[in-house]
Amino acid sequence: MARAGKGLSYKTPRIHDPNNDHGSGSEEEEEEEQEEEKPFEPLMVWQSPHNGGECLGLPSQLVTEMQPDEYGIETEIEVMRPPPIQAFSKEDTYVPPVLAKWLRPHQREGVQFVYQCVMGMRSFQGNGCILADDMVRSI
Repeated sequence: MARAGKGLSYKTPRIHDPNNDHGSGSEEEEEEEQEEEKPFEPLMVWQSPHNGGECLGLPSQLVTEMQPDEYGIETEIEVMRPPPIQAFSKEDTYVPPVLAKWLRPHQREGVQFVYQCVMGMRSFQGNGCILADDMVRSI
């Protein structure tokens, strides 16, 4: 790919035809080569609890604990507890810059939504999600 690393758009390279030379055309070619670079704004989809984020995305664990009963006698019981903070990565998760810099605001929101649903960070019973770009009905 002639433009790898420049973004997601791809333009086929122009081939110079000596039989059809109506001038140098260098201004037009230079204009195409001098595309504006879009400013990069990072797109974080998950913030690590080590960096101030919430402990979401990992299932609760069944843990055996000793707890006093109503008479004060220590009894072994099993309870569901959230995973310890050590179970989470210390690194935040970002969308790669080559993709993030070309996303429109509604697309950025959609990427975050899909990531949260697939990673179990949304509070609903189920797995995955459906994301529709256009729901126009034709008559």
